[in-house]
Amino acid sequence: ANESHQAEPVFHHSAILFSLPIFLNFLGIGSKEPEKMSQMNPIKQRLHAAAAAAAAREEQETARIAAILSEVALGREDELWHVEDKLMKDQRWTFLREVPKELAAAAAPAEPVKKYKWATSVDAAPTFDYASSLPRENLLDVGWGPAVTAVRRSGAGSLGVFFVETDKGTVVLKGSRSMASEAFAALLTARLGISTPRWRIISNGTKESTVMIARLATLDPMKHASIFLNSQAHMFLNSFVPGKSLAQFDTAASVALLGPEGSLSTDGVSVLHQIGRVLALDVLLNNGDRLPLLWQNQGNAGNLIISRTSEGPKVYSIDTQVFPIGAEHTAQLESYHQRVTDLVKALAASGTTASLPAFTLVRDQLRSLLHYDIGDRGVLALQAGFLDVSGKAKAIALDRFELEKWVTLLRGVDETLVGLDAAQPDFILDIWDIFRVHGSA
Repeated sequence: ANESHQAEPVFHHSAILFSLPIFLNFLGIGSKEPEKMSQMNPIKQRLHAAAAAAAAREEQETARIAAILSEVALGREDELWHVEDKLMKDQRWTFLREVPKELAAAAAPAEPVKKYKWATSVDAAPTFDYASSLPRENLLDVGWGPAVTAVRRSGAGSLGVFFVETDKGTVVLKGSRSMASEAFAALLTARLGISTPRWRIISNGTKESTVMIARLATLDPMKHASIFLNSQAHMFLNSFVPGKSLAQFDTAASVALLGPEGSLSTDGVSVLHQIGRVLALDVLLNNGDRLPLLWQNQGNAGNLIISRTSEGPKVYSIDTQVFPIGAEHTAQLESYHQRVTDLVKALAASGTTASLPAFTLVRDQLRSLLHYDIGDRGVLALQAGFLDVSGKAKAIALDRFELEKWVTLLRGVDETLVGLDAAQPDFILDIWDIFRVHGSA
């Protein structure tokens, strides 16, 4: 969940200490040569000594953390990262720093009630510009030292999501009640070329997690991040996606993104085509927690993020999970297979020329969310996106060996990793076979 929030920054003694050398150099104090020290008055001498000591402490802290992290052997978490990294090689967009205001993150929440008469660090929160912040590219070298400058809990309803500002971009830390399910689904998302945040898993109790939580505790006066993350067996470290969730759009933002109602722009067609591809992914995963298609619910459009990049608007799938139907539930499984088969056959027969009932449900839901009707052309764009996955299944070598390798890596992180029971290659491959057999006319 991305948002913008205006608040006074929190100043900590460590931040003031680390900025002291810069301030003194600006005054011309910290830049004095040692041989000129004798010419300074006592006050300047003390200030110069304080600046030198602060710089030395910062250097020592950086070196100390680097030494700790250098001892961490590459484990299964990092093997997962390298698999993800390879799958994501074609999805390295350049994010636009200046995002149109209609597409910026949601408005800041109401001003919180102050606990004290005067503003204190308890009342304040770090200021992040979520519309212009950029993601950190490499999630392996965060370091968790002085280069990590701020942490803020998401205000979009999830207590376990934290935005962390670093010298090389923003990252997101989150817990999960279904970590293996999310990780498995994220690998499949990347495998199909659908945009999704970069991620890796950090296990609690490791040297990295210890350093990380200690650093975040110094930046968060209320200790929200450190208390929550300490309670998790494992955490996701995700790249930040600048933009806005589909659930946050109003009419003005919809028009800015999609074009005037009744006259979809090129960008609008592209966005709906990408959403159609995500819907195909959701059918593979039986993930109804996004938009209605084969599921009798409203879904959660907050799990789609729209971001501006150098390649145009990109639709990001977030918080994706797999919801397999076990073989023991024969009737439910057969029913789902039949509904998928009917949908894929109908798309292959007339998906580029006629609106199908299932996608009309999505159109109605989008109209309710966006206060904007995508029209028949928009429905055809959704269907074309779905067909871009199902109709090309024969050409995509998705096999059991690859999916089982992912499960093995997840199990290697921890045999008790939550959500492992949902990472079922058989369920995915059965749906993929329906795509492969019936997806093209």
